Amino acid sequence: MADLSGQTLGRYTLLARIGRGGMSSVYRASDADGGADVAIKVLILDPEEEESVVFFERFRREVEIIHNLHHLHILPLLDFDQTGEYMYFVMPLVKGGTLVELIKEALLTPQEAALWVEQIASALDYAHQLNVIHRDLKPSNVLIDIERQHAYLTDFGIAKLTNFTSNLTQTGNVIGTPAYMAPEQWRDDPLDGRTDVYGLAVMAYVMLTRRTPFESDSAHNMMYQHLNDPAPSPRAYEESIPESVAQVLLMALAKDSNDRYTSASEFALDFRRAADGDPTIAASAHEKTPPRYAPPPPPPTNIPQPVTPTEDFSTGAYGHIVPEQSSNFPYRILFGTMAAVMLIALVIGGGLLFALSNDNTNDAPSVNATEDSGDNTALDVPRIQLVAPSSPTEQQLGETTTIQFVIFDTQGVTAVALQDDAGNELERLAVESQTRYEAQFVYRPRVTGEHRLSLIAYRGEITSQPRLIVITVSEDE
Repeated sequence: MADLSGQTLGRYTLLARIGRGGMSSVYRASDADGGADVAIKVLILDPEEEESVVFFERFRREVEIIHNLHHLHILPLLDFDQTGEYMYFVMPLVKGGTLVELIKEALLTPQEAALWVEQIASALDYAHQLNVIHRDLKPSNVLIDIERQHAYLTDFGIAKLTNFTSNLTQTGNVIGTPAYMAPEQWRDDPLDGRTDVYGLAVMAYVMLTRRTPFESDSAHNMMYQHLNDPAPSPRAYEESIPESVAQVLLMALAKDSNDRYTSASEFALDFRRAADGDPTIAASAHEKTPPRYAPPPPPPTNIPQPVTPTEDFSTGAYGHIVPEQSSNFPYRILFGTMAAVMLIALVIGGGLLFALSNDNTNDAPSVNATEDSGDNTALDVPRIQLVAPSSPTEQQLGETTTIQFVIFDTQGVTAVALQDDAGNELERLAVESQTRYEAQFVYRPRVTGEHRLSLIAYRGEITSQPRLIVITVSEDE
C-alpha cells in the first residue's frame, strides 16, 4: 500500500505512517478541529480485486464491532468514514508502542507479566459477554502506555461473533496467527471465550521466555504441534520461572478447552496468585491429574554466550537448559564418556566440513564473521549476513544498489524485509529455505542525501537484529 503521508482524509491530515498490515496502514494524523494527534487506520478498496473486497468487508465489520465495545482496556473508536476508495477509522494515539517492544527490552518477571495479563483479561471478558471472540491475540495487538502502565487491546478485524455467521467466518476458513491459535481454531470447531484464554496464555508465555510454546517453519507443522504435542514447560527455557507459574500456563494451554480456565479473568487471577506465591487452581488440578509435559529441548552442541535484551524473544537463544543429572554415579560416568566422544566427533567433523567448504569455489562470497554478530550465540538463532554492499556506499541519483544477503539457521523464519530509516517497509520476500537462504533486493533511491536502510528477518511477529545499509546519493554529474 502506497504511503499516504501528507494527504487529507475528511478533516484529518496524515502526518506519518506508523504501522502497516496486509492491505491497510496506520498513520499519525492531526485533526482540523484541534486537540491531540490521533491514529488513523486506512484501507484502499479496489473493487476489481477479490482479496481487496474481502479485506474491505472485514475492515467494515471491525468498525462495527469496535463501535459497540466500550471498555477501559479496549482501544476506542473515535470516528470512521469512507472517502472515495479510502475507508478509515480514527483511534487515540498511544505513544508507548506495542507489547512486542516492551518484551524486547527485557524478560518480564511473573509479577510484571501479571499486570498486563490482568488488563487484557478484563477486556476479553467484557468482549466475551457481548459474544465477541477476538481470535487473534498476540503482542503486536496490544498497545502499551508505559507512563500510565495501561494496556489497550486492538485489532478486532477477525473477531468472531458467536451469534453471527458470515462468509468471512464460515466452515473451512481457518483464521488467526499460527503460533497463538488454539487447537479448536485449527479444527474449525465452535469457539468461545476459552479460545482467547489459550491465546492469552501464549502471550504470557512469550512475556516470560521470549518464546512461543510451539515454533515451526511451516503452518502444517505448527498445526500438528498445537493439536497433538504437549506444551513444553516455560521452565525449559527460563529456570527462574516458578513451578506454580508454569502450572498455570500449562493449564491454560490445555488441548481440550474444558480443561482450561473458564474465563480470561479466572486465568489472570490464578496467574497473579502463582506470581505472588499463593495457592492456585492449577496446583490443585496438577495434584489430581499431573499433566503430560513435553521434554525439554536437548542440550546445545555449542555453549551460548549471554544474550543481550535486544535479541529476538522467540529465536531460542534462551531455550537451552542442561537436563538434571541422575544421582546414580555409574550413569554419570557413562553419560560423561558419551558426551566426550560426541564432542571429539563434532570437532573432527566440523574441521572436515570447514576444509571442504573452503575448497568449494562455487560458494557465495564470504562475509567477515564479526559483521554477522551471531557467531557466539545458539545455533537456532536466525542470522543475516550482508554480502553486499560491505561498507557505506556512494552513488549518483538514478543508479541502483544491489543488496545481497544470506540468512542462516532459518527454521521458523517466514520473511525478510528491507525498511527505510522511518520504518517503512520497501520490499519483502518470503523465506522458504530451512537452513540457508540467499537473495537480494535492488534499491533505487529517488532523492539525494544519506539513505539508512535495514534488513530485518521475521519469525512470525518477531524480528531479528537489523543489518544496517548506508547509501549516500548525490546529484547526477
